[in-house]
Amino acid sequence: SFSGTPAIQDCDFNNSDQQVQLKFSHYGAVNEVAAGSSQFIATKKVSLFIDLCIFYVKFVILLFLGLFEDCTNYTLNFENFQNFEKCKKINSTFLKYLTLFSTKYNFKLIHISTDHFFKNKKFKLNKENSKLSPINKYALSKIIAEKYVKKNKNNLIIRTNFTGFKFNNISSTFVGWVLDGINKKKKLNLFDDMFTSTLDVNTCALVVKKLIERKATGIYNIGTKNAVSKKNFAILFANKINKKINYNKISTQQLSIKRGMYLGLETSKTEKKINQKMINSSMAIKKLAKLASRYNNEEF
Repeated sequence: SFSGTPAIQDCDFNNSDQQVQLKFSHYGAVNEVAAGSSQFIATKKVSLFIDLCIFYVKFVILLFLGLFEDCTNYTLNFENFQNFEKCKKINSTFLKYLTLFSTKYNFKLIHISTDHFFKNKKFKLNKENSKLSPINKYALSKIIAEKYVKKNKNNLIIRTNFTGFKFNNISSTFVGWVLDGINKKKKLNLFDDMFTSTLDVNTCALVVKKLIERKATGIYNIGTKNAVSKKNFAILFANKINKKINYNKISTQQLSIKRGMYLGLETSKTEKKINQKMINSSMAIKKLAKLASRYNNEEF
């Protein structure tokens, strides 16, 4: 297992007068279909609905034909040309057409991007205008996607790193994988030189919602206001739930596939837009520990 593997996340939260559900998916493009479908409900444009239905049916057919298998396979093997081409179809080409829809039908496309864009050799928090470098072909596919989405100035791009729990597949998320390893007394391989601003999924969803309400466009970073290593994140989480963690300290440099090291996100632009300070890693971990109690049926 590799730390930081993205997976499907569901998050529900309540506003004072309405309940909103945001779905974050490892199949990144599915987020864009959901955004387009929601906009259809708001605008009631029948032609948009028909176009999206046709597009979605084609996607499902390709899914059943085996073209779009679990993206994790491509994420972990994206240096293979064939896998990269499949990954690019999902992460890039899909966005090309959804951006065309957003322009044609005048709706806001909300694209959940990644933080895996930076080749820093020392610790720093990366801004929205920091230089992008394709660390690997997965990152390249996401950069291409952002270029497509930016062609409509009304669209919103979220660069983020978040984690949560998918309780019917606990090890499919980073924190779930850590919790499962702790419970089963496994020895986990944890990066001590990959620093991220990993946020809990609930907070991430709330911030996305606020950016939408503030009519944000362009690129916004969402993450904790600091960055910690994957190793320290896991250790802090274990401490918060009063459990012992067994681990091996490993380096990104040990991998055959290149991975980023200093991927932390600077969030002042987002904080200014929503008029709210982002939480730190300790608070995000505390929130995740409370969610973990549902799985372990304990109170931490």
